[in-house]
Amino acid sequence: MAEEVEFGQDVSSKKTRTPIGLNLYPPKENQSITVRFVGSIYKIYQRWDKHTRSFSFTESKQDGFSVRVLSFVIDRQEDRVKAFICPASVFRMVGEYDKSHDFKIIRRGRGLNTSYDVESLGESEVSDDIIERVRITADVYPISDIFTKGVKWKLLNKEHEPIIDRFDILDL
Repeated sequence: MAEEVEFGQDVSSKKTRTPIGLNLYPPKENQSITVRFVGSIYKIYQRWDKHTRSFSFTESKQDGFSVRVLSFVIDRQEDRVKAFICPASVFRMVGEYDKSHDFKIIRRGRGLNTSYDVESLGESEVSDDIIERVRITADVYPISDIFTKGVKWKLLNKEHEPIIDRFDILDL
C-alpha cells in the first residue's frame, strides 16, 4: 500500500551517502591527534620527492626510504575509523604500552627537526562491532594499498561476497 502524504509535505527522497574512508596523517607542527589502534599493524617505506613535492611508497626496503607503520585507528577527535600512517619513532613510543590504550601524539618542529611526544591516555574500550568491521574492511582493502596505490576505501559492515553469477547483479 502506498504511503499517505499531506499537502505541502516534502516527498523528495533523501539520498544517504556512505562516507568514504579517511586517511590520518601525523599532526601538523605544534598540534596533536588522539588515536586508538585497531586491527593489524604493517610496515611500509616512504620517501619525499622534493622535485614533484609528493611522497612515494614501497612495500620493500629501498635506499632513501623511511620506515612508516600503517594501521586502522579510531580518531578520537572525530570518533571515526581512519587509516593511519605513523612515523617509526612514534610507533616505538606507543610500543612501550599495550595496544589497548588511547594515545595523544604531539608534533614539535618540522622537516628534519621534527620530534614527537606520545602520551598514553590509558586503556580504552572498542566495541566488538568496530573490531569486526575493521577486520572485514582490512580483508577487502589492504591497508598498504590505501597508501601505496591510493585505493579509496570505506568502513564495511558485512563480509564481501564475490559475484559468482553475473545475473546476481542484474535487477530483473
